[in-house]
Amino acid sequence: MIFRVLNIFLIIVSSGGIVFQMYGEYLTLLIFMLTLLLFLTTKSSRLNKRLFFSFIFLSFFFISYLLLTMIYFNDLQILLSLKLFMRFFFIGLLVIYYYSIGFDILKNDIYLVLKIILMLSIINFIIINLFDGLFVNISNNKINVHTLYYLFNYISKTNVEYFDIYRNQGMFWEPGVLQVFLNILVYLSLYIYKEKYIFILATLTVLSTFSTIGIFILTVLILNFYLRKQKSSFLKKMSIVLTILIPIIIILYINIMEKFYGSGIHSSGLRYLDFVFGLEVISKHPLLGIGFDPLKYKVLVNNSILNFTDLSSSIVLDRGNTNSFISIAIFFGIPVFLFTIYGLYFQKIFIQNKNLLFLIISLTLISEPVILTNFFLLLIISSLVNEKRLKTL
Repeated sequence: MIFRVLNIFLIIVSSGGIVFQMYGEYLTLLIFMLTLLLFLTTKSSRLNKRLFFSFIFLSFFFISYLLLTMIYFNDLQILLSLKLFMRFFFIGLLVIYYYSIGFDILKNDIYLVLKIILMLSIINFIIINLFDGLFVNISNNKINVHTLYYLFNYISKTNVEYFDIYRNQGMFWEPGVLQVFLNILVYLSLYIYKEKYIFILATLTVLSTFSTIGIFILTVLILNFYLRKQKSSFLKKMSIVLTILIPIIIILYINIMEKFYGSGIHSSGLRYLDFVFGLEVISKHPLLGIGFDPLKYKVLVNNSILNFTDLSSSIVLDRGNTNSFISIAIFFGIPVFLFTIYGLYFQKIFIQNKNLLFLIISLTLISEPVILTNFFLLLIISSLVNEKRLKTL
């Protein structure tokens, strides 16, 4: 169990964690070793051959596509594509392993790890606002953050009346990444595990991120849960909803004002720009995309994006696209984009209220470039699993 939980912890933290920005090569190798160890300890009688060969076929298709684009564009980064394939392959082995022992165990492992991340995030919010002098600023070509051993971090702050509050980002590169894992925890604690204490803590911690998307998702989760409760009277439902929603709406209002009229205005403008310019690139390369080469995309940005905006060139140049869905279509084309949507919607890890889970993931991916990280690959590849077979395990 220790190896399983450690592996899931690394997989989640690798999906936007600061420590992976610094030591990603070593920690990714550790993930590969742990995954291989778990896979090799699986009894051969429990391995599902149909799933295994489906994954092998998909892996062959994926590596063939990468090779095709390398040949077609002849200027792609081979090492980058190889790293992506290796991540894809080992996450696939992990899906096969968990399928053999039961996906409920995977869900339990994720829930445990998210509770650990919750506790670390609560500590993070306290110390960044009370003891920010303990933090060291690190600024290089990978990250720009104030950190304490890469476990506790802060970058941005928001103004509430006369107070400046540092936004909670936990172990991750920005609050918008932390909120997705906290909202998944809200979803699990509210709908599946029924742990009110964890739900309350996770809700408060989502609010501490001051993430507009995160708070909106949280609002939808809470409204959906309490308004659909069959046994409660209308008056009781509304009293609970209002008690929870009033502080959420106040914080959401403050955050929206910050996004459109305060220091966050550039962030909103850049995300809109990513969407508009991304569609322009996709329209010119709809089938194969431009190939998996972030540097090539940056060249396209530098050559053309100033025609789309009046923002300062220092802000818009030399940057990637923050919209994960747009990025997939840019790099791999519309067919792979459609498969990604399919994989996220038909993932088999969280099958209760999967529409809500899809909403959480989709709204996050619109504003965060994390679609090709380990946790989200885990969701996509899990769609290969036969759901009818899954229910009989």
